[in-house]
Amino acid sequence: MERLLDIWRKSFLFYILNKAELFIKDLTDKVISESFSFPLISFVLEYYLYLFLFLIPFLSSGKIAIGIFIAFFLWFLDTFLSKDKKFFESLNPFVILYVIFLLINLVATFFSPYPIPAIKGYLKFLVYFAVFLVFKDVFKDDEKIKRAFFSILLSTFFLSLYCLYQWIIKVPPLAGWEDVEFVGEKVTRVYGTLLNPNLLGGYLIGVMPFILFTIYIFRLKSISVITAILTFLSIIWTYSRGAYLGFFVSMALYFIMILKIIYMIVNRNIRKILFMFLFIVILASMGIFSQSSYFSSYFQKRILSAFTLWGHSSNATRIVIWERSFKIFKDFFWTGIGLGNDVFRRVYAFYMEPKFTALASYNLFLEIGIEGGIFALIVFLLMIYYLYRRFFVKYSTWDLKHKILGISAISSITAPLFHGIVDTIWYRPYPQIIFWFSVAILLNLFEYDGKIKKVLLFNLGGLGDQILFLPVVKGVIQRYNPQRLKIITERRGRKIFDILGIDVEEFNPKEKLSFSKTLYLMAKLRRESYDLSISTGKSPFIPIFMYFIGAPIRVGYMENSLSFLYTRKASSARNEYMGKVHFRLLKVLDENLEFSLPAIDIPESIKDRVKNKIIEYSLEPFSYILIHPGISKMSIRRGIDRRWAPEKWKELVERLKQKGLPYVIVYGPDEEETIEELKKLIKDGLFVLPDCLDEFIGWIYFSKAMICLDSAPLHLGIALKKPLVALFGPTNPKEIVPDDSKFKIAKIDLPCEPCLWDKRNKVCDNLSCMDITVDLVWEKLMILIES
Repeated sequence: MERLLDIWRKSFLFYILNKAELFIKDLTDKVISESFSFPLISFVLEYYLYLFLFLIPFLSSGKIAIGIFIAFFLWFLDTFLSKDKKFFESLNPFVILYVIFLLINLVATFFSPYPIPAIKGYLKFLVYFAVFLVFKDVFKDDEKIKRAFFSILLSTFFLSLYCLYQWIIKVPPLAGWEDVEFVGEKVTRVYGTLLNPNLLGGYLIGVMPFILFTIYIFRLKSISVITAILTFLSIIWTYSRGAYLGFFVSMALYFIMILKIIYMIVNRNIRKILFMFLFIVILASMGIFSQSSYFSSYFQKRILSAFTLWGHSSNATRIVIWERSFKIFKDFFWTGIGLGNDVFRRVYAFYMEPKFTALASYNLFLEIGIEGGIFALIVFLLMIYYLYRRFFVKYSTWDLKHKILGISAISSITAPLFHGIVDTIWYRPYPQIIFWFSVAILLNLFEYDGKIKKVLLFNLGGLGDQILFLPVVKGVIQRYNPQRLKIITERRGRKIFDILGIDVEEFNPKEKLSFSKTLYLMAKLRRESYDLSISTGKSPFIPIFMYFIGAPIRVGYMENSLSFLYTRKASSARNEYMGKVHFRLLKVLDENLEFSLPAIDIPESIKDRVKNKIIEYSLEPFSYILIHPGISKMSIRRGIDRRWAPEKWKELVERLKQKGLPYVIVYGPDEEETIEELKKLIKDGLFVLPDCLDEFIGWIYFSKAMICLDSAPLHLGIALKKPLVALFGPTNPKEIVPDDSKFKIAKIDLPCEPCLWDKRNKVCDNLSCMDITVDLVWEKLMILIES
């Protein structure tokens, strides 16, 4: 099969189609990249499909076709106009076989004795191919598959409830479904909304494995269990022997593989209990079947009639039709007759036995051979072979959840194939759509390798908040080495990631954001298809935002009121250094990860530039004490002014001069007003306003030690492993400064502190906690310098 893929990629046809695809994307790139609506297409398509899967059993064939056309149109736009998707390059062997199958049937259409009906039948089958492509492209990760299963679960729940209602009221048949010898039984055969018990059975046996899988993945088990029971009863009440056959084989495959999993993961005693339970279930089933009080005599007759050939009229009819159909197959062995019931009916009229009319051959494989010829049948069997072979090859590489998902998908595929031995319900839209849905899931599962390739991080706040988050960024890179790493943060905090070369998506909630812009950003990030998202913050908006971005693994804080939207949760209790608090988000993914302090690797170009400026100021690198006395305007506006008295800064500077220690007072452009008084007091002081954050970091890097307040430069100093003395008042130093001898805390121990964030959102008026003595600061500084 891999050889087939190699041939395709080296073919001239691939070259032409791929070039055409790239040309179209280049041609429309400018319009698409500036389009507001285009990123929303994949978002709309996905949720449209959830609704479509829910509505399938309640729609007519015509409406289903319209629904598929809408989905395909959206998918086509999203695929062939988006530069991040390459359709022809991404084809796998199964899709190539499917295309070959369609091409063979296209030839059969042109060789058909009735070309017009054959063209209609072919176009109908193209609709199923279209929905398969859509399913395969959309349902690529666990989260989307889970939502799709939820849609199917709810849909089947209501459908099976309606079947229960039909059974209770003993709904009369819509057509002569049973043999004349059994009409007197007055048996109720439920048909749900599909208006045919055989068709209903064909649909339900396809969705049953997925209903069982929802018991495993959903927390609320009751609706899954109830739906599974009602679905099972509805299958029984259809009295469709073909559905029974497909159901029996698919469930046998399902439970054998599930029991094998259980056998491997439980101990010896539980294995014994398991086998005893299985033995009891088998005995009970045999007992129930033998007692007419539990099941009607009609049910037993239906089962037993499958083992008679000519003793049952429907069996006899099928045998005659199979015999006639096989003659058609031989006569149209190479080219087939073309797709569609209408074509078959017209051709069959020349072969039929009197009174044995038919719209199809009552055998899926024979029907495929008749309609498309021997080559169509061979290619279809190769497609099925590819699915089963790849399933058993890849099965051992999956984790437990994906093994059960794979078992569910292959069981769902198996059901209609065995049903198809005695019927051609597979050609109808309801079971056919579920079949291709199962195939799409299985094919995507084949490509699953368990690796996290794309990671999205969400951490709002200023520069200090981002530095505290750096251990998470570093841990993600070390643990996953993702192909793509992006962080969502505010404009005021992004600069550090620009320096580190990490992709940033700006999101500024303090600005006025329109709903449409927020939705656009979510859609844009969603189409980038992240495997993992990690977010801080306790705003209810954050888990909603991350949920709609759609990463299958979403990590956040359990204290968030909407934390149920996360798949993994960590505690945000602020009882230690905030860098470690954030790192808990990674620890829930891998408890073996080791925390390390924030670190900034400064590019050599920045070092060289700042070093030259330091020399211009007649300073030696690593010889001066860096003083940062300012705080931002935003902090003052928010009522969290934590400044130290200017007179005390002046006294500290005088002591440095007496000690012969060079110093420099560095401040940011947002802090000029806060140090105006200090400039007046220290008229001969060396004040430096760096041109940019790069230069600010460089000044800290080349300092001998630094003295600062609880502000962004403090975090920069920690990330640069710089010895420092930090002055603390209303905030908790345990949350902001790690436990390391390089970092000294100067503070007054008051019974009311720390109060900021724990007890209040603003500092108090007198701010007595910032009345820190110069002696204490000097003492801490001397310890650092002398060591």
